[in-house]
This record gives sequence, structure tokens and C-alpha cells, in this order.
Amino acid sequence: MNQAQDSSAPRRLDWCECSDPGCPAHLGLSSCAREGADILYRIDMEDETGTAMCEACAADAFESGVFYAE
Repeated sequence: MNQAQDSSAPRRLDWCECSDPGCPAHLGLSSCAREGADILYRIDMEDETGTAMCEACAADAFESGVFYAE
């Protein structure tokens, strides 16, 4: 069984998954090329997987009030 099949396997934080083109860390681009630092979860929907984000994108996401970290 590989990691994609095993939901109990720890998630890797290889790359930031932020896709917000308004994020100041990569303004105007809908992707970030930085290394992931934390997994954030949305508060406005049922989010069981979270989104890996670099420190800069995570800071912006926290300010939006839509994300939290476990």
C-alpha cells in the first residue's frame, strides 16, 4: 500500500499548494513555488485533507480568517 492509499500515512510538505493569485507571497500567480511548512484547514467547509502552505502563504491565509492549523 502506498501513501496515496493509506490515509493514516503522514502527509509530505514538499511544496506549497496555495493557489490564490491575490496572495502577496506570489502576487498575480495562481501557484507558489516555495517549500511547504504547514498544513492549514478551511473553516468554511469540511476539510479533511488540508492545504500545504509555505510560511508566507500561511501567514496571509491566517489573516483572511478562512484557515486554521491543527
